[in-house]
Amino acid sequence: MKRYIHDQQQKKDGTGEDIGSFLGVEEDGWLYRSGKTLHVVSSLTAAPWRTAVFAQKRSRIGGFEQFLRAIVQEGFSAQISAEQIPDVRHELWNEKRSRLAASEGIQQMKLNRLEMWERLAQKGEALRSEYTLTLTTSESKINIREREDEPENLNTEEMKR
Repeated sequence: MKRYIHDQQQKKDGTGEDIGSFLGVEEDGWLYRSGKTLHVVSSLTAAPWRTAVFAQKRSRIGGFEQFLRAIVQEGFSAQISAEQIPDVRHELWNEKRSRLAASEGIQQMKLNRLEMWERLAQKGEALRSEYTLTLTTSESKINIREREDEPENLNTEEMKR
């Protein structure tokens, strides 16, 4: 009951559409701040794994290993999330539609395939994975490192950023 009364007495501001303010997260350029915690949120694209040759798979695993090592050294925690979204690619379809094929039959096959892709995407059967990478660290873990190309009159907050 005390919590309910306390909540009712609090100032109500905003329309409730901004979930970031509700969670205490503020956008700061390419960073998100939640108190003294910083979040870097990025969208990822992943190359197909099954069709890759062995050398490509080996180089990708090696790159990911270096990435994980750098995360640990810098004191970040990483979270990768995947979401299935409809595979709608109008720009790709329009580009393929505008290109002429060698013969009338191949052109018709191409148009039929494009229509099939559009139909599957509209029904929600054609899905693709959208990956999001979130790197999180505490502001106290950030070491100030000055780059050579930075202006000389920066304060400590701007240098940390």
